[in-house]
Amino acid sequence: MFRGKFNHNIDAKGRLNFPAKFREVLSGNYEEKLIVVKYNRCLRAYPLSEWIAFEKSKSQQYRNQAQEDTLRMVLSSLAECTIDKQGRILIPQDLRDYAGLSKEVVLIGMFKKIEIWDKKRQEEHEAGVQESQDLGEALTQLGL
Repeated sequence: MFRGKFNHNIDAKGRLNFPAKFREVLSGNYEEKLIVVKYNRCLRAYPLSEWIAFEKSKSQQYRNQAQEDTLRMVLSSLAECTIDKQGRILIPQDLRDYAGLSKEVVLIGMFKKIEIWDKKRQEEHEAGVQESQDLGEALTQLGL
């Protein structure tokens, strides 16, 4: 399981150092290949086998037009990213543009997936969440 929040820098070529803790999870449980997709002002990275399981479970489900349109957008822009020998992934320009990734990036472990945020966007999002909801209530609803 991916857990924690890590601050890293992305270089001008779009290479992002992947946290050592996340690389350990990948090497112990998965292949070192990620599927990176657009998601709500950030990117989500799934280990390849988790993405394949997701595709198999969802590919035959009935969808309405809005879901089909969203799925088309996500699938047409996804990237398969391999972790290189220096522990980096290369994020394509179109995905960096979508998520507004600049130099400072935050990676957040979300159980079986990882979110990749521009640091400023993530801070703004987190502040908005804290203002808009009762965290105690939300945690209780999650069973925590």
